[in-house]
Formats: sequence, C-alpha cells, structure tokens
Amino acid sequence: MMNDNQTSSIESLAAQVAGSFYSDDSFELQVGVDDYLERSRQQTILGSNAPKVIIAPHAGHMFSGFMAATAYNHLRPARESIKRVVLVGPAHRYSFRGVATTSANTFKTPLGSIPVDQNMVSSLVVLKRVEKLDAAFQGEHCLEVHLPFLQRLLNSDFSIVPLIVGTTNPEVVAEILEQVWGGDETIIVISSDLSHFHTYEQAQTLDWNTQKAIELLDAGSLNGEAACGYLPITGVLQIAKRKGMRVTTLGRCSSGDTGGGLDRVVGYGAWRIDLPEKAKTPEAIRRDLIALAARAIRHYGENREVLNGTAVFEDFQYLTQRATFITLTLNGQLRGCIGTLKAHRALCDDVINNAVAAAFQDPRFCPLSSDEFSRLEIAVSILSQPAPLVFESEEDLLAQLVPGEDGLVLRDQAVSPPAAGTFLPAVWASLPEPEEFLMALKQKAGLPKGYWSQTLIIERYRAEKFSGPVPTSQAEGADW
Repeated sequence: MMNDNQTSSIESLAAQVAGSFYSDDSFELQVGVDDYLERSRQQTILGSNAPKVIIAPHAGHMFSGFMAATAYNHLRPARESIKRVVLVGPAHRYSFRGVATTSANTFKTPLGSIPVDQNMVSSLVVLKRVEKLDAAFQGEHCLEVHLPFLQRLLNSDFSIVPLIVGTTNPEVVAEILEQVWGGDETIIVISSDLSHFHTYEQAQTLDWNTQKAIELLDAGSLNGEAACGYLPITGVLQIAKRKGMRVTTLGRCSSGDTGGGLDRVVGYGAWRIDLPEKAKTPEAIRRDLIALAARAIRHYGENREVLNGTAVFEDFQYLTQRATFITLTLNGQLRGCIGTLKAHRALCDDVINNAVAAAFQDPRFCPLSSDEFSRLEIAVSILSQPAPLVFESEEDLLAQLVPGEDGLVLRDQAVSPPAAGTFLPAVWASLPEPEEFLMALKQKAGLPKGYWSQTLIIERYRAEKFSGPVPTSQAEGADW
C-alpha cells in the first residue's frame, strides 16, 4: 500500500459520479431506482431467505441498473434486519497496492448520507493489508453506484464498510472478508462488471464461461478479462468453496441489451451466494421442479426420449448448474433414487435426467410402470458444492460430523478398485450415530467398515430436500 499517498481525514465523502453514472436530482434518482427495483421484482422469483453475498454490476444505472436491482431484490427478506453492508469493488482510477478503505465518516448521495462503520474499518486497518486511502475513492464509481439501491431498499439504519481492491491477490481479499463476515446483520456486496469492449457475440461466450466458473466456485478460472472485479469475486468464491456455499445466477446481459451498441459491449451479471444451512429454493421453483420431474418421467415413458429443460425455462434460477438427487417412493417404500454429486449442467436438466434414471434405470428396481407413476411421491434434493474436510484421525473426523445435516462423499483412489460412495443427509434417519454412519458409508464404497488410511478423502455437503406427489395434470392419462 502506498503510505505516502495517504490523504488527511475527511468527515464526509461527497457523491463522485452523481450526474454521470446516475441522476444528481434526488427525486429523479428515487423514481429511477424504485422503478428498477419494482420491474425486476416482478420478473424474478424471490424466496423467503436473503443471501449472505450478492454480486452486482456497477455501470451507469441506465445500462446496468435493472441487473443490479435484480440482485438487490433478493435482500428484501432481510431489509429490516441488515445493519452492516460490506461493499467491495475494484479500483478503476487510482493505482495502489493492497485494499483501500476511507477515513470518511459518511458517504453522500443525492438521497442522503450513509454512515461508515469506522469501528469495523479501524479493525481492518490493524491487519496491515487495509489502509485508509481516500485518494482511491476520488472519482471512483464502483461502490457509489450501489448506494442508492441500498438507500431505497433497506428499511433499517445501516452502515457501510467500503473497500476498494487494488493490486493484490485473492487470498488477501478472502482474509479481509473473513474478518468482516459477521452474522445475519451483515451482508456482502461484490461490485463487478463482466467482460469489456468485445462484440456482443464474443461477450456472450466470455460471460457464459464466467457465469459457469462462479456457479461452480471455480475461482482459479477468473481473470481480468472475465470481470473487472475478478479479485473481489475470486476472494469471496474462495470463502464460499471452504464453506460449501451455494451460488445462484439471477441474471446476465450486456450493454448491448440495455441501449448500447453491439460492437463494444460490457457484460453485467447478478448472483446470490447462500450459506448451505440457509439456502432455500423459493416455493414456486420447488413446485415447478417436482412437476418437471413428473413430466420428464411421463415423457420418457411414453416417448423414450429425454426432455430438454433449457427449452422449458428461461429464468436463470432454473438454469444455474446444480447437483441433484431424485428419490421416488411408492406407498412409503423406495422405488428409485439416482443423483449427481458434482454440478455440471443446468438445474432443470439435472432434475430431468435424474428423474428419468431413478424411474427407469435404477438397477435395484425394474422400470417404472404407468400405473405406479400416478401414485409416486417425488423428492428433489439439491446439493451444495462439496467442501473437503480436514482431519488427522478417524476420531477427529467423527467429531466434525453434524448428524442429520451432513451429506458425505467418501473416496480413496489408492485402493483397487478405487473406492467411492456417498450418503445423503436423509440416511442419518436410519443411521443416527456418526460411527455407524461412517462405517456404513465405507461399506457402500466397497471398503471394510474398520478401514482407515491417510489417502482417504471425505467431502461434506448439505442437501435441501422437498417432495410432493405427481401432479394430477401429469398423472391423468399416463400410459406406456
């Protein structure tokens, strides 16, 4: 960090880009932001929980305001309880090393002033990798464009922790974010646009690859060509991977979709990142997925072909890459269960393929009949990204397990044939003790129940499970 460029303390940071990136008239700004929020609210499916992290774009409101509002609307369930917003974005105008914060006690926009949490700021400065560097905020837009959305959306008295990332590495960003992580009172906003100044078609390809990397927590695939805020994004993805968090793509477009030319576009995207224990699929999407599984089974039974889910849905929440399990029961008894451990395709397509496999390809059962189909109960389990467990002994491993909540993946490539197996969290109902749970998982993987080796790999995931009967509209007239 460039200590000799440190500015003297300031009481309030005036709006830097009002009148250019957004309106400098308070009434026009309020009306504009409210319009973005309302229109995007009508076009997105909201759940009952707010995420821990959102990623939102920071271009002029006329270009990326709708996409930013799409991300911000997902904070609505916590609009009364959010007390601290950590804003992290990339430096565009001032060159420095490390991460900068501010000496200002408030940030101003045409909608009023927002207090800076100087207690949190001071605690970060102690880390030596964060410095009060007011020069980094002069003329900078990456954080300021978000403030009007927070001012119009949140009903609580909140403060901000503004952080601008200069030349550093993602591990530094991750370390800082861990320091400010907090509880439900704290949310983190990562500010970033996507690819810059490619043709519309080139940007579509580049931004799709970035979307996939974010969804799969593949921090190593991102660079400055993918997103100007790749360092903040990469830092938060490192934390998300360690914590097994769940990423959902909420939307993606470019300036070519929002009024700009098609020769040199800037990409925009919106994401939410949820802690595994708090991730919950909106009820409307739950119902759709159960109905989709039923539709896929019937379609395959009658036509012997697999549905194309991406032709059915347009909402990005159905198209986010997910790993799922489909469990079929008949009169309370298992009738088929097939799933995916690693996300590699759209949620809707994973549900379709696993539903078909559970109904017709589970080797433990004969193919499902149309008579059985109408009486099925369909359960959908959505898995979080598996996170590796670090342990020194079997005793250490057992002490880390959370009965009733943890799904486990067990692997050992050093044995022949290589061992692999998984238990969904639902298995705890029949194997409630960690010792018996682990022993049974070893046996499922083809290992002796007393087996132990330093080459053993255990990953933990959480599974959100919901179920329902085959909808009447799908059950009636089914025949194969």
